[in-house]
Amino acid sequence: MIGFLGLILIASGIPFGLGEGGRTRVLKAILPRYRVTDTQTIGETTIRVFAPTWDDDFEGLVDVTVGGTVVYRSTMPYPSAGRARVHMLADQPGDLIWIRSDSGGSGGYSTTYLFLSATEAGRAAFLPFAVLENGMFKSSPGAPVDGNEGEQVWLQPDISYRYWLTSGAASPVPTLLALPIQGGLRFLDPLPDDGPTNAELEQAKAAIARTPADQLERDTVLGPVLRGFFDLVYAGKAQRGWKFFRECYDLRIAELVSGRNVADLPRSREAFESVLQQAILKSPFSAEVLRRNHGSIAPTSTASRKH
Repeated sequence: MIGFLGLILIASGIPFGLGEGGRTRVLKAILPRYRVTDTQTIGETTIRVFAPTWDDDFEGLVDVTVGGTVVYRSTMPYPSAGRARVHMLADQPGDLIWIRSDSGGSGGYSTTYLFLSATEAGRAAFLPFAVLENGMFKSSPGAPVDGNEGEQVWLQPDISYRYWLTSGAASPVPTLLALPIQGGLRFLDPLPDDGPTNAELEQAKAAIARTPADQLERDTVLGPVLRGFFDLVYAGKAQRGWKFFRECYDLRIAELVSGRNVADLPRSREAFESVLQQAILKSPFSAEVLRRNHGSIAPTSTASRKH
């Protein structure tokens, strides 16, 4: 009772000349640091996600129990967790527990930890499976993945292009679909209809063609062009991507790069194409991109510039 009355007095900030800062420091020392925001029960596995009690604290907490035994407990920035029902190789189980730590910034950086959860011979097992960077699971109901419907696949963005040559929301972020396997990812081959459609490419070209001369900026021109180009390359359609880029270069990019407000852009189409190739080869997934494009992403010499 004395402690309860003391807490009321401290919270009021009246006694002992405590100001707002002093009262907050005392409350932080007394009250719990975390509060439960999400609880999920999956068989014998229970996952709890905690958010910080105080607004100035970005670090949360995740704990996992299997069969009543605590098997995982860790603090991390902006945590989230859940179950992934993933179709994997025949000798691997299909259910994984994922726990994600997010940087909370606009760059989209995150780390996702995958675990196998089971109870064997009366003992709780929670085994590390893989650590994945900067991606997320994507449900695909009705869309077959390796012959299975209603599974979840890993959507892996290539964040190396974010803020490159453009800024903000106009930055292209190509993505690849993959299945988590022990220690990493197995990327799925692109389907024939992956990548932008001809109608979407024509719409992008029409949009930049309508851009007034006094509004020619990186975002308004390069944003949709690079997004379409990179998505085509990632879909295994590099030659179609180069054709699209060259059409857009003749349409408005040549006018953009000659402007004074973008003096650091390449000054010729050939130089621009070289920069794009180097950017792709610096990608963490360049080997996968090359495989999808039969070993080369270089533009063909026959794809001549339109006059």
